Parts: sequence; structure tokens; C-alpha cells
Amino acid sequence: MVLLFFISSCSVSEKERAYIDKINRLEQTFDSVSEKYLTIDTAKLNITYEVINRNLSRLSKIDTILNDSVKIYTGLQKSFKRFIREHSLIIKEIDYSKNQLKALKKDIGKWKISDENMEKYYNVELGAVGSLINKMGYNEQIIKYQMQSFDVFNDHIESLIKRFEDK
Repeated sequence: MVLLFFISSCSVSEKERAYIDKINRLEQTFDSVSEKYLTIDTAKLNITYEVINRNLSRLSKIDTILNDSVKIYTGLQKSFKRFIREHSLIIKEIDYSKNQLKALKKDIGKWKISDENMEKYYNVELGAVGSLINKMGYNEQIIKYQMQSFDVFNDHIESLIKRFEDK
């Protein structure tokens, strides 16, 4: 009799199962976006950032004819600087959100949470994960575009620097 009570208390209601399924889908989406974000080559990014800083220092000593090039290069520098500054925070947010989703599933499955609280907690996590997904997607697209721009633009910048320094 005690075993039957224990088994019935451990089963999950249909509504709880529905929320667990919603959380599973949210986790899958989140994992997909975070995996894509985490493929950004941060080692290359840091090297690129240092090259930009070094070249900007050299450009500042050259005639103002290169003003447009300096502006473009400065824009790249700012994007890299922001990404580098925010990257470790986003990694922490990813880990925290993943743990929150796992904990919510566990809480729904283990303890009886009222329907109202299930909805409330799910919506809180949905908002937090949705915001983080948007931030990762935006940062990933911007930084990949900026890395491509650097790859195209840097040789030109370095040849201009060399030409002016050799004068």
C-alpha cells in the first residue's frame, strides 16, 4: 500500500508533462543557439583585436589622409572590445540558464507545483532564455561580420601603414 502511494505520488500529471515538454523544446532551441555562439573563434578574435590596437596606434602617427580608414578600423576595434568584454558574462548566463531550466523540470517532476506557479516560472525562464538567445544571435552575427571585414580590410591598412612609415 505504501509502495502504491509512493509510485502514484511520483507520477507526473498531464499538465506537468506538458510543461516539461515545453521546457525540453526550449532547452533544445537554447542549446542550438548557444552551441553556434560558442563556435566563435575567440582566440582569433583576441589576436585580431590586438592587431587592430597595434595598427590604430601606428595609424594615429600618419597623416590625416587616412581618416576614413581610421574610422572604419576604430569601428572594428569597438566591436571586438565590446564582444571580448561581454563574452565571459554571456558564457556565465548560458550556464546559469541551462541550470535554471534543469532545476525547473526537476521541480515540476518531483514536487507538485501549482498550475499557476508552473506557468509563472516557465514564463520567467522563457523570457530570460529568449533574451539571451537574442543577445547571442546578435553578437554572433555582428562579430562574424566584423571578423570578415577585418580579414578583407587589414591587409590594405597594413600596406598603407608600411608605405607611410617607409617614407
